[in-house]
Amino acid sequence: MKSLSITVVVICYNEIVNLPHLLSNVKDFAREIVAVDSGSTDGTLELLKQSNVRTYHREFTNFSEQRKYPLNEIQFNTEWLIVLDADELLTDELK
Repeated sequence: MKSLSITVVVICYNEIVNLPHLLSNVKDFAREIVAVDSGSTDGTLELLKQSNVRTYHREFTNFSEQRKYPLNEIQFNTEWLIVLDADELLTDELK
């Protein structure tokens, strides 16, 4: 069976508490993790950098625009995108 090429996109703002759980949850199947951050000041950016997450800054306007931003502005070399909030986790069944 061919494995899928999946990129996980996470929108975040001051998510230092939640991000370690999300990163751990998706690391085994994600080809790449991309973050769209809204100006975090709690260590989130440092954690993303340490975790080799490709990070973009976008001033927050609303959730819909944050989620659409990577789809319109970022070049991906992947078959699938999964867009998550930093406090979301995928079930084992979904993975």
